[in-house]
Amino acid sequence: MKTKIYITAIFILITYFYYCNSTKPNLVSVKKAKAEIMPKSGTNVFGSVTFTQIADNSIKIVVSVVGLKPGKHGFHIHEKGDCSSNDGESALGHWNPDKLEHSVHDKENSHAGDLGNITANHEGSVFQEIIIKNVSLSDTKGPVGKALIIHADEDNLKTQPDGNSGKRIACGIIRSN
Repeated sequence: MKTKIYITAIFILITYFYYCNSTKPNLVSVKKAKAEIMPKSGTNVFGSVTFTQIADNSIKIVVSVVGLKPGKHGFHIHEKGDCSSNDGESALGHWNPDKLEHSVHDKENSHAGDLGNITANHEGSVFQEIIIKNVSLSDTKGPVGKALIIHADEDNLKTQPDGNSGKRIACGIIRSN
């Protein structure tokens, strides 16, 4: 008799915890990545960019860079994690796994590498936060292992394939922490 009561109690507890836990929201464990920004094309641009997974498919990007000319600069993820060339061309084109057009990063049909522009202050420094959606750091098709490029000019957010943002003046490889 006691054995039946214990088995029944254990069954009830297991069932209770299973159903209680199954109704909780699916929380994302925090994932992080970082790119150390190095100069290209004869510039003195340095800094770091951190990536933090803040939801299932949203990433917060924090840019901290110095050495830019004041104003806007195209800011993109490129398809190959290679910053070995002096001009940054070894990173190849924009990261675009879904083969979409170049546009604004928060527009529904923009490609994944579109991060828009960063804006350097009068001293040439940037501290800026950007939220991107529909991207995950843990996805095998995600940005980890790709190159992050800062361009010399402003991205006009429409010219294909790169927003007419000029030469590549800084590069960093996105690495998971």
